[in-house]
Amino acid sequence: MKFKIKGMTCEAYTEHINLALSKIPGILEYNTEYKAGSSTVKFDNSKINQDSIANAINESGYKVANIQN
Repeated sequence: MKFKIKGMTCEAYTEHINLALSKIPGILEYNTEYKAGSSTVKFDNSKINQDSIANAINESGYKVANIQN
């Protein structure tokens, strides 16, 4: 699932998002790309849902603009 993110103004901010994602049980894999302005996340939907992931990204200081399957 791809989360389009607003507010990343440099490549270093990808680490902030990756750190937030790394702390969430149920996330299996993630890749945040500054140039694409998005995070691609694979997760176990029996443990977490897309809204919880979006909230974690938002709480790390950025804004999820939309979510794509």
